[in-house]
Amino acid sequence: MVYSYLNHEKGNDNFWDGWKNLWQLNVAPKVKHFIWLLFHDAVKTNDYLYRLNLGPQTLCTFCNLNTETVEHLFLNCYKTQEIWNITCSTVSKPINLSDGISSKLWLKQELTGNGRFIQSIIASTVWFIWKARCNKIFNNVQLDSYKVSCWATGHVREFSYAPSPHSGRNFILNNYTFADSPILLTATAFNANNSMDGLGFIASDYNANMLRSGCCWCPANSYLEAATKAICFSLQDVIIMGLHIKSILSPCADLVNAVKTDCCLDIWRLHPQIIIIKDCLLRRLILNWMSIR
Repeated sequence: MVYSYLNHEKGNDNFWDGWKNLWQLNVAPKVKHFIWLLFHDAVKTNDYLYRLNLGPQTLCTFCNLNTETVEHLFLNCYKTQEIWNITCSTVSKPINLSDGISSKLWLKQELTGNGRFIQSIIASTVWFIWKARCNKIFNNVQLDSYKVSCWATGHVREFSYAPSPHSGRNFILNNYTFADSPILLTATAFNANNSMDGLGFIASDYNANMLRSGCCWCPANSYLEAATKAICFSLQDVIIMGLHIKSILSPCADLVNAVKTDCCLDIWRLHPQIIIIKDCLLRRLILNWMSIR
């Protein structure tokens, strides 16, 4: 509603249809908001502050050679040009910024050839250039062009491959009722290269409201072991917090089958943990109709 109001200001007869491209970029909302501010000439560069009589005419934070305008800071400064060159090499695709940053035209694929991925890369790079600029001013951290480029491309790839933020919520709303909740969802991120696993869980009610969450790192020699430890870790936490979990979801089908049946796992060292999980479920099932799915 806020964006809709701001983008349809009274007197703005030439509504720009490129806004929808901005909101659909594979970047965090804060990055989209920053680009929106940039397009409205509201990014507080040194030149912006000078034009409002809020400071002296100060040169570029990075090169100290030219006035720090939006176009100079994000595109023409030789320091930031290094970042763009590294980024182009990293993504192995051309980045068309021939009309500048603030022109908005880089968001129009039919004019520049920039697809959504490249548009997202541009937005992310601009954001991380700004963060590096502020970090230099307030923390005296020198610009590292390679790091800025890596952060920018990594940010876009993370958002490109991440599932929809509403998918988990819709899954709960469409499949679970009051009788099934609270619901415990566990997840693992096993890394075979260093035998370390990321464990995580979310406890939710049937309206997809988060009740409890947690994560940690833990050594594991297999995905199955990691999934088992994730269940143990999450159950221990929610039981201590007094949550009477009624449904548990695990991404590991072998583990779910082993807990629900008398199936024996091949990995003998997991047997004690499986017994603990079964015992935990059995004891709480009497009071709370707890089940594992």
